[in-house]
Amino acid sequence: MTITVNPYLMILVFIVFIATLYCLNIWLYKPIFSFMDNRNASIAQDMQSIQNNMQETIEIDREIKQILENARLESLQIIEQATNEAKTAYEAKIMKKKTESLAKLEEFLSNLQIEKIDLKNQLLEKMPDFEKSLKLKISQI
Repeated sequence: MTITVNPYLMILVFIVFIATLYCLNIWLYKPIFSFMDNRNASIAQDMQSIQNNMQETIEIDREIKQILENARLESLQIIEQATNEAKTAYEAKIMKKKTESLAKLEEFLSNLQIEKIDLKNQLLEKMPDFEKSLKLKISQI
């Protein structure tokens, strides 16, 4: 058996090889490359979306911190305002009570002065009786 090179067979094999490559290109390689390109585009789009989401979360976090700081400052102002109002009300009550106390003290002192004068007058009226009693006691001694 001798092996001879058949040029028609070689051309046929070459044509089948080219047809196979063409079919593989149409049915296998182009869909695979298309799928890979779509996947790469999807990955790039997802990465861009992730970057945008990270920037949004940073902005939202910054806004949250700002809102909390504003709320903290507002609460401090409200507490300070309430404290000042309470102090003002307390001082007003204290002044009212002091005024009432001073009025009562003045009334008491004036009543005491009147009673002092009354007692003095009563003592002066009863002075002769006291003198008689005292003389009597002295004489008995």
